[in-house]
Amino acid sequence: MSTRKQNAMIEYLRGIGAVAIIYFHIGLPFGDVAVSALSMFVLLSAYFGFGADIGKRARRLLVPWLVWSLVYLVLKLINVALSADTFAGTFHPYMLLTGPSIHLWFLPFIFLFSAWVSTLPRRFLPPALIGSGILAYLVFNATDLPWPFTQWLSVWPAACAGALMAATGRAGTVCLGFAAIMGVLAFSPIDQYALQLCLAGVASWIGMVVFLPMTGLAAQLGRYSLGIYLAHPMVIAGLVRFDLPVDFWFFALAVILSAIMSIVIEVTAARLTPLLRARGGRQAG
Repeated sequence: MSTRKQNAMIEYLRGIGAVAIIYFHIGLPFGDVAVSALSMFVLLSAYFGFGADIGKRARRLLVPWLVWSLVYLVLKLINVALSADTFAGTFHPYMLLTGPSIHLWFLPFIFLFSAWVSTLPRRFLPPALIGSGILAYLVFNATDLPWPFTQWLSVWPAACAGALMAATGRAGTVCLGFAAIMGVLAFSPIDQYALQLCLAGVASWIGMVVFLPMTGLAAQLGRYSLGIYLAHPMVIAGLVRFDLPVDFWFFALAVILSAIMSIVIEVTAARLTPLLRARGGRQAG
């Protein structure tokens, strides 16, 4: 099984994926292709997180979700206080599952999927993953469920593919097969989101079969890609207030500022964590 520490290609894909999602959210041409990066993130997260201790998964996924939910909650409350927006128009019931910003749904979804997979007996894993992936795809194409369930359904096949890759130990074969099936479905009557899943499978397959030695750039891309993803909506919202034309330069500026914010938050958190732990230790003593 390939690991992120061994293969820089995975980290490059994660960095490119974070940039692609910013491109999609800005609304530039071919954004429907760029959004494939989200399914790629889900697939790779399910693959590399397979078999991990559920407590560690909770700390890795839910702690950032809670922190960033608090950040976006404060920003939205400030916006309500300073603008004509209302509390009822800003906050919705589905945010109990996603957090106050819709893009945060990715983190609790991956955790819940990992928790579900961890309860399955090993011998039932392949049929459960394949069956639920097919069912989710069909339901997604046949219904129009409210948020975030429509998002969960759209990427559930990718999550199942990632877990199946790890469970079978045949990552490249399963990933390529998944991409091929989705490619065929993209030309069928039930083609909604099939192209995006196909592209996610192809990108992930490249990460499985193409090995690149780890470099400093790759390590940094992997380290900050999640932060870029989590920070970019507030960056875009801030830039929009300046009435800038939404073009390539707007996109480039959003990427740069999101990266800077991600680095600042990462460095700040790294410095504050030991201080908080030391303070907590002194209080406990």
